[in-house]
Amino acid sequence: MISKSAFVIMLLLTVFCASGYPAGFLVYNQDATSVAMGNAFTAIADNPSAVFYNPAGMNQLEGTQIRSGFQVIVPDTSFKGADSGHTTDMHDKISIPVTGFITHKVNDKISIGGGIFTPFGLVTEWPSRWEGDGVSTYSALRTFFVNPAVSIQVHPRLSLAAGIDYVYSDFKIRRSINLDQITGIPIGLALGKITLDGFDDSWGYNLGMLFHINDTWTLGLAYRSKVNLEFDGHAQYRMRPLLRGLFPPTDISPRIELPPLVSGQIAARFGGKWTVATGFLWTGWSVYDELTPKFRNDFLIPPSMKSSPQDWKDVTTFLLGVEYDLNQTWVLRGGYIFDQTPVPERTLSPMVPDSDSHLFSAGIGYEHDNISVDMASMLMFFKDRHTRRNIDGLNGEYTSTTVTFLASLTYRF
Repeated sequence: MISKSAFVIMLLLTVFCASGYPAGFLVYNQDATSVAMGNAFTAIADNPSAVFYNPAGMNQLEGTQIRSGFQVIVPDTSFKGADSGHTTDMHDKISIPVTGFITHKVNDKISIGGGIFTPFGLVTEWPSRWEGDGVSTYSALRTFFVNPAVSIQVHPRLSLAAGIDYVYSDFKIRRSINLDQITGIPIGLALGKITLDGFDDSWGYNLGMLFHINDTWTLGLAYRSKVNLEFDGHAQYRMRPLLRGLFPPTDISPRIELPPLVSGQIAARFGGKWTVATGFLWTGWSVYDELTPKFRNDFLIPPSMKSSPQDWKDVTTFLLGVEYDLNQTWVLRGGYIFDQTPVPERTLSPMVPDSDSHLFSAGIGYEHDNISVDMASMLMFFKDRHTRRNIDGLNGEYTSTTVTFLASLTYRF
């Protein structure tokens, strides 16, 4: 049997020795149980990951509970140029984001908790020389949320919760600078490469509500605020020897907003063994309207790099999950998600080659004494995405699939 001290050490090592970047801009997969049920977890929230999904669920948890988890994301994306007919494969960057949660029941009315997780991030890497290298060869965004929260049971069937998010984020973008980007004439001469990087920290908040309508039905609502990031960054150049004097390093100060999230779901338990949950996740992606690095010195910087419209739109994701208790020890789960892309065809790029997708998940849970182990797998099938009038002139077809594996472990004491 694992000791309490050994478990805490394992949790800390998992959280602070994470490697890799999350794949995709919104990483809503923060727990194996939730993912196995198609992320239809807001109205259930019965383990410490409630801190992320719906902190009002913390009132359901007895004593002190610690939960640690990780996921392995394996993407597979390619691009076929409309003019060249050539297919380029994105480098398969396996990412391993991790999570850590803790909750404590103070008394019959109040529970507190906290979490460390990465709900937004991306990593896309393409060959250093390909037909889209003037748009992107490498893009990475990391966000780390530290989220303390408190939940109060205001009625035997109703709990309300609130939390504060401390957010640290950094990014790196690499792309080529070509002569035709500066002159507008399709000469095809590469001048060199530019790398942008930076970091910032900021604040946000989250709210939750869990209402047990009766002994069968439960309603859950959760909200996460948008987060404003104003990066302190730099631009570095690797140019041809004769051009290095024209491209000195310079400061940049890009600004982005991470979108607000609203989740509304309902769950029902039938016959003592079946649990069914469904609902929606709304993401306010319209806050992501433009990428403007704000170069301190923008001499000879192509216009497309000075300001890049994004014009993303708000989207709603539909979620469905089912759980079946085999016995007191084993649980089976399954789920389905229909996910809409916020990215219009006009601004679709190799930085975030997104499209509408269907996600299918399955998982299993094991519980014994004060330990729970949950595992899940999710298959993401993205609709082939065509661009014909892209603002960067990179027209063609993106094809993507992604496989994700997750594991979570809870220790109660």
